[in-house]
Amino acid sequence: MDVQRKLVIHIGNHKTATTSIQRTLFANRVHLRKQGFELFSQELDGRLRKKGNIHPWIKPFGNGGTISADLSKVLGELMGNVILSSERFSWVFDQREIHNFRCGLAEHFGEICIVAYLRRQDQHVVSHYQQGSK
Repeated sequence: MDVQRKLVIHIGNHKTATTSIQRTLFANRVHLRKQGFELFSQELDGRLRKKGNIHPWIKPFGNGGTISADLSKVLGELMGNVILSSERFSWVFDQREIHNFRCGLAEHFGEICIVAYLRRQDQHVVSHYQQGSK
């Protein structure tokens, strides 16, 4: 484990400006690198995703989701500090799934920071309804 390396995980439910945050992170990748952070935004096959998120690495299903077992290893192979973002993290409920992911990350990062963006339920419902009516 490299105690100097940091990982920032951005989690946000849909309709909490997550897409805007991801686009901003992606558009500012060069500036992030100058500050010592790499935005992880890859497809499972290694191609660059232009959306600033890691959705393919988290599979939603039924009452929860699963995180690709390879994600921790792939993140560990990157140099420096890493930022990743996905709404799908908010769909992962299983404690074992979360524990396994955390243990995998702890092998590569000394500090893990989770940023969760929340929205008041009344505002969330209105926004969700407006999107559905479009």
